[in-house]
Amino acid sequence: MSPRKVDTEARKEQILAAAMQVFAQKGLDGATMDDIVRASGLSKGGLYWHFKGKDDIIMSILTQFFDQELAVLEEIRGADISASDRLRQLAAQIMADLEMLAPMLAISLEFYALAARREEVRVFIREYYGRYRAALSALLAEGIERGEFRSVPSVEAIANTLIAQLEGIMLVWSINPEAFELRVQVETAVELILAALVPHKGETGHDS
Repeated sequence: MSPRKVDTEARKEQILAAAMQVFAQKGLDGATMDDIVRASGLSKGGLYWHFKGKDDIIMSILTQFFDQELAVLEEIRGADISASDRLRQLAAQIMADLEMLAPMLAISLEFYALAARREEVRVFIREYYGRYRAALSALLAEGIERGEFRSVPSVEAIANTLIAQLEGIMLVWSINPEAFELRVQVETAVELILAALVPHKGETGHDS
């Protein structure tokens, strides 16, 4: 990678990090490009060199976050462990990410609210969930093929259920973190799915 490319990427990261802080303080609607300029320490021209405007920054933050989540799932899919342990590892990583991003969780809620109002954001998030569901479904299908999980009518339905559980946990926890212990709740969600998928002793994973 050329020095110019590295410098450009570093500047973009600097701007996005500053924007996240501003969004956390003022919200997506309340934040302005001038706020982000001040927080980034760059000139206004320097900021606009990298991003066309606030909407461009918002979409870049979404892309960065979702790409990271997909990369984590794909890495776990490739791990040389059982399908059950892959799901447990995924849960552990999700918990670590949520705890690290706790100060920024309010922004996540604003992204969902924005998706309800803005078609391009809604389409982007919908496409991401489609990709995430496909990768998670593939992990579940591998578990079935290896006889670790029971055959099910639809791995996509199981994937959707797990995603909905985890997203719901994140939503409630972000609003009321005292309601429950995050680690216990995420682990419980995954173990409930595994209890339905893992064959009982003497039972085979594949249909006879």
